[in-house]
Amino acid sequence: MSMVFRDAGYDVIIFEGPGQGSVLETYNIPMTHEWEKPVKSLLDYFKVENVTLIGLSLGGNLVLRAAAYEPRVKKQLPIIY
Repeated sequence: MSMVFRDAGYDVIIFEGPGQGSVLETYNIPMTHEWEKPVKSLLDYFKVENVTLIGLSLGGNLVLRAAAYEPRVKKQLPIIY
């Protein structure tokens, strides 16, 4: 899905947050509901001011929380299945 957005000309940043994939397996960082914290760190690092978050499955719920706490998130698309 991210390649479709990239090919359409959008800038795309994909990441695994705390408790997901290699973040959990390699660094043993547990899951957190405070998703605004990793989102803030990424937005700060890439100096991004206006973003749309897309979250899949549980990530759909997490992007809603991140959007509630992070003012640079202008839109969110939760895909919960």
